[in-house]
Amino acid sequence: LAEVPGAGGGSGGGVLQTAQRVGAAYGIAAVSALFFREVATSRGDYATALTVGLRLDLVLALVALVIGVTDLVTGRGQSSRNAGSNSSRAQSRKAA
Repeated sequence: LAEVPGAGGGSGGGVLQTAQRVGAAYGIAAVSALFFREVATSRGDYATALTVGLRLDLVLALVALVIGVTDLVTGRGQSSRNAGSNSSRAQSRKAA
């Protein structure tokens, strides 16, 4: 979102929010499908199905964590973040 010009901030935020919600929907669908498949194959053993579903949830959360940490460590987009803050400062100076 730091790379989006100020005039397109609303659109950029909307796209980001939509992507987050779609990702959450896919995650819920995957965990639910696995849970109910396990309930059906285990003939109603909800404890086992819950364990399997939570394991998938944990794996998905760890994948998201690794991606986030990798993004922070590699500094991807760092120059554009700095450029955005510098342009904000320049605009503040012009307004003053």
